[in-house]
Amino acid sequence: MLSKIMARLLIPVMIVLCGMTWRLYELLDFGRTVYNHRPGACRLVPGIDKGSEDVDLVREEGIAFVTSGVVFMQPHRAHVKDNDFNSSSGKIFLYDFNQKLGGGAPKAKELPIKGASFDQNFCRTTSTHTVSLTGLSMASSGSTSSTTATTSNIPSRNQWDDSLEVFDFDPIGPALQHKKSIKSPLFVSSPPLSRPNDLVAVGPDQFLLNNDGVAQTELGNVIEILTFYRGGSVVLWDGKFLAIFGVIIFFLRGLLRQCEDGKGTRNSCPSTGADRWDGKDAHTVLSGMGDSEAHTVLSGMGGPNGAAFDAKNNKIFISEVNKRKVNVYDISKDKKTLTQVSSFDLYTVCDNLSMDNDGSVYCGCHPKINEAAVALNDCDGVSTSASQVLHMRFGEDFKTIAVSEPYANDGKELSGSSIAVVHNNQILIGSVCRGLLHCTIDDPSVL
Repeated sequence: MLSKIMARLLIPVMIVLCGMTWRLYELLDFGRTVYNHRPGACRLVPGIDKGSEDVDLVREEGIAFVTSGVVFMQPHRAHVKDNDFNSSSGKIFLYDFNQKLGGGAPKAKELPIKGASFDQNFCRTTSTHTVSLTGLSMASSGSTSSTTATTSNIPSRNQWDDSLEVFDFDPIGPALQHKKSIKSPLFVSSPPLSRPNDLVAVGPDQFLLNNDGVAQTELGNVIEILTFYRGGSVVLWDGKFLAIFGVIIFFLRGLLRQCEDGKGTRNSCPSTGADRWDGKDAHTVLSGMGDSEAHTVLSGMGGPNGAAFDAKNNKIFISEVNKRKVNVYDISKDKKTLTQVSSFDLYTVCDNLSMDNDGSVYCGCHPKINEAAVALNDCDGVSTSASQVLHMRFGEDFKTIAVSEPYANDGKELSGSSIAVVHNNQILIGSVCRGLLHCTIDDPSVL
């Protein structure tokens, strides 16, 4: 009798296990083959070998900013030293699409970061920490300067200190002038847990930032993916809040100092039943006002990663890596509401997104996630993973899509592609933790 019951239970259990095994087989792309092809001649950019995870183009000037040195949930890599810099130290490079290549290799220039408010010791081997730069976005502020923002993760042993760093670009140097650091409970790796990744500027001093999950370890990330846990979110940081309430904040801070120093009058200081104000109420008010600069606009997402903004059509594009989709949203005038217009299956893991001037979107992808899972956890080793670039064209109503593949490689030329930017018959393809590839586009039809 017992054996019959066990037999009846065994059959559905086996069916479930077989289904999960097949799902895992598909999820890890074991059955996929990548065939190499290029849009033209391709060459690696010298001097960038620790990653080019994100690239953002200033189309009017023909230049691009490149982040290098990502440490993705691997704090142990922050302590591996390589000559004068940590092997994973965060850097930002400038690439000029206008340079005359001829027969030589394309060149990128590392941008020095100036400003006492930015602790550059995090990038030097004299420190036990390093800056890991991930997302990158640019907001134009005139013909001669730009504001560049990037998310940074500063690993310290097994914990992280996340922030959004804002720089002004000085084209004369050229150099980056650190403007400010932005932190919020909505995009830091501490309770409530989040994991900031890419960001996109949607206005002056306004950014959408993607938290691609909640896990803070490699194992936790794997579990999050396999269980289809939707812990991702999209946060709006609105710097306009400070502009609107700046006078109030300034007044409260001045009042706080006077009352704490005993210089304020009893009528000007809040009543606490004591002769002197302890300032706790003001601290609470200021803290609450500061937190309200960030707003969660989307939640319950499966790994939101890349983001792009089409200002002309007022559309936001977001890739969900765990779902292998790209989603299209309408963004409200105040930028606090995203309304989904459409969602498309891409059957590949798309990383970061970039807008072309015709309204289409390019994406660097990981077509074989089983290889990416190994290679991206072995950035300083010999493992490689396949690379892929997709070009997405949308219909007028953004409810239809046409997808082409301008570039694919088995990982021997470029490992772990993460972004693609097209300009002036050239394409720049970044990778998570390896090189930066430049290709010419021999014929636009290949796109």
